[in-house]
Amino acid sequence: MKKFLKTFVSFLLKELAKQKIKKTGAKVIAITGTVGKTSLKESVAFVLENEFKIKKTRKNLNGFFGLPLDILNQPYSSVPAKKWSIILIKCLLDLLKSKEKYDYYILEMGVAESKEMDYLLSIVKPFMSTITNIYPAHIENFPGGYEEYKEQKLLLAQKTLVEGCVILPYQLKIVEKNVVESLNNLVTYGENVESDYKIVTPEATLNGISFVFVTRQGEKIKIKNEAILGYEYIGSFACTGAICDILGLKAAVISNRLEKFKLPAGRLNLIKGIKDTIIIDGSYNSSRYSTLSGLKALELFGQTKIACLGDMRELGEFTKMEHEKVAEEVVKVVDILILVGPLMKQYLLPKVLESGFLQDKVYHFLSSEKAGKFLVDMVKGGEAILVKGSQNTILMERVVYALMQDKKNAKNLLCRQSEYWDKVRSVTP
Repeated sequence: MKKFLKTFVSFLLKELAKQKIKKTGAKVIAITGTVGKTSLKESVAFVLENEFKIKKTRKNLNGFFGLPLDILNQPYSSVPAKKWSIILIKCLLDLLKSKEKYDYYILEMGVAESKEMDYLLSIVKPFMSTITNIYPAHIENFPGGYEEYKEQKLLLAQKTLVEGCVILPYQLKIVEKNVVESLNNLVTYGENVESDYKIVTPEATLNGISFVFVTRQGEKIKIKNEAILGYEYIGSFACTGAICDILGLKAAVISNRLEKFKLPAGRLNLIKGIKDTIIIDGSYNSSRYSTLSGLKALELFGQTKIACLGDMRELGEFTKMEHEKVAEEVVKVVDILILVGPLMKQYLLPKVLESGFLQDKVYHFLSSEKAGKFLVDMVKGGEAILVKGSQNTILMERVVYALMQDKKNAKNLLCRQSEYWDKVRSVTP
């Protein structure tokens, strides 16, 4: 989109979305972070929806155009310039006709380019905010690199309304002490004994996750979920518990709802595969930290372990280092390694072989479709298979589709199941 058109459209969208938020009367709960934004948004909404009237960001419409269009009930994928006049009219009509009223609006806010958080915060004024974590990712479009990316993430906490509160992992408070020490009404959660909300006796096994959640008042809540793999979701559940406790929900309500929560597609979900294989579907997106989380989940299984890993994109100056860090850990876990994409070949593959991993146990493909077909023929039966990879054109859900047993249910089980992504897959090798 040409710069003038982008500036003009973004200004109009900002003004319309601001008025829409005001018209709903909702207090904004804003969520950002490198990993775990969508899962946290979904769990918070799931717990709150029976107690309050809420609205949440659809899917991951969390950026420059996606967030205001979502507020104004318009779809967004990739909009041709000639259609913006029609879309803006629809946005105006939505604002004028809407009678939507909410107690809380749960918004996911992502940053993938310079000043994006500044723009999003010109639309919404968070009553509550949280940052899941800040790692190197999505930094290719930041002239200032990782430091600028981090500043944009932290800006959410700094711009939270003074009458509200900021909820952060205790570790992030320590790492970013100079920034967060001036925050109004900061609340922390974590395993550290100094956390306001404490995580006690955390466990992540094949039987799911569980921990004891200790509130600021000292009340102890047993939280478990047998359907979720992945230690990092314990932190996500603790953050959900903190938000809901602050909003006045009873302990039993929080515990009961989190026990029933199911993750969005592509976030380490277990899917039955062909030949009695088990697929750990982490195909939605990938970074070093989410991949390491997936490897920890894979490590829980006793059978032959296969990791099918696609490129980790948008890492800028950290691209080589992040792939090599994953290489150091993957060789400790897997028996067979399937790599997809040029970055995996350039950076991760040499490091894996350098470590002494057997060359005949590593396979590389330029497309996820070819990798999926290879795996279908290669698996003997009963293997545990982790699938991870970035969005963009890597499309690792194609690997999961090739391996999954119940292909008729793919639209419900896999990520990126829409007409837009169907078109992308149809033209992507």
